[in-house]
Amino acid sequence: MGNKKIKLLTFSLLLFGILLSTSAYTEYSVYQNQFLPFYQHYLSAVQTNGEILEIDDGSLWKVNRYHVRKVIYWHTNDVIEITPTNNYNYRSERFYITNKTKGISVLAELSHGPVCDNPFTNHVSCIDRGEVYLMSVSGLESRWVIDSKDTHKLISWLPEHAVIIGKDYNWGSWFTSSEVILINVENNDYVRARLF
Repeated sequence: MGNKKIKLLTFSLLLFGILLSTSAYTEYSVYQNQFLPFYQHYLSAVQTNGEILEIDDGSLWKVNRYHVRKVIYWHTNDVIEITPTNNYNYRSERFYITNKTKGISVLAELSHGPVCDNPFTNHVSCIDRGEVYLMSVSGLESRWVIDSKDTHKLISWLPEHAVIIGKDYNWGSWFTSSEVILINVENNDYVRARLF
C-alpha cells in the first residue's frame, strides 16, 4: 500500500513539473529546476585561466585582461547578467558580466555566439513594426517591444539571427520602459526592449 502511494506521488510530481514547464512561465528560463528571468543566465564554464566565460547558451565571452583575476573563483551555475557598459572610454569591451551569486562585475566582449541547437539559444522568429519575436530552441516564444530610439537598428535584423538577452541597467533606462537588451550576435549590436 505504501509503495503505491509513493508511485502515485512520484507520478503526480512528474506531471506537475511537466505542466509547470509548459505553462505561463514563458518569461523565465528553466535550468537546474530554478526559474530565472530571461535576462539572467547560468555560468557554464570558466576557461583558460579566467580569460573566457561560457554561459548557458554556449556563447563565449572574452574577459578584459585586467579583470581575469576576478573570475578565477567563479563557479559553474553561478547566476550572471550581461549589461551594456555605455562608456566609450573602454577600447573594445561593450558589456559587463555581473556574477549575481558573487556580486562581482567584469568587462567582457562577445567572442563567439551561442550554440545553434542549445535549448537556451534564442533566435529571431519574426520582426513586425517595432516588435521582435524570439523562439528558443526548447520552444519558448517571447515577444519584445523595441525602444523607439533603437527601432532603426532592426533594418539589419533577420529571422534566424541568434539573440542573447541581457539586462538594461544603464542611466538611460530611467527615461525608458526598456528592461532588457537584445544582443544580435550576427550584427554585433543590441537594442533595448521590454517584454510585451
